[in-house]
Amino acid sequence: MKQLISYFVLSTLLFAVFSNVWGQADKNKLVTFQTINKAQITVFLLDNEKGLQFVYQPSSGKTIVFPSQLPQNNNWEQFTYGGYFRPGGIENDGLDLNNLSFQFNDRIYVIYENYIAVGDVRELGMKILNLKEEKIAEYKGLFKSLKGSLIDLRYIEVIPKSTNTFE
Repeated sequence: MKQLISYFVLSTLLFAVFSNVWGQADKNKLVTFQTINKAQITVFLLDNEKGLQFVYQPSSGKTIVFPSQLPQNNNWEQFTYGGYFRPGGIENDGLDLNNLSFQFNDRIYVIYENYIAVGDVRELGMKILNLKEEKIAEYKGLFKSLKGSLIDLRYIEVIPKSTNTFE
């Protein structure tokens, strides 16, 4: 009986540790979508308003998780929400530009979700700005795969805000 209890306690502890290390506990998907090249991009909103976590899962290659560990307190200062909204439709050149950016390993990652009324244009994807090489890689997203929205970040007061649209 003692072995069974010990096994149960050990299993529970291991699950708790690995859940936090891999970031599987205490978060909800804020936005997720697939890119044209079949990579999956997900931004998690952590419970108790602790912040965000970004996960990029390419169809092959290394998964990128930022931050790699869930924060003890919060991590809002590691991210910036950039947005611009101009209502009025086509008559007023309406715009709804939204992006989430953060810096990681000499790169700036920018996840964007935009609407341009003139031409009824929708843009979704991720740009990676390589600061050392001064190059930009862009991964266009598939709107049919979009769940959630970056627009929700507009209403979260604790995330740093910017008008930078990285265009």
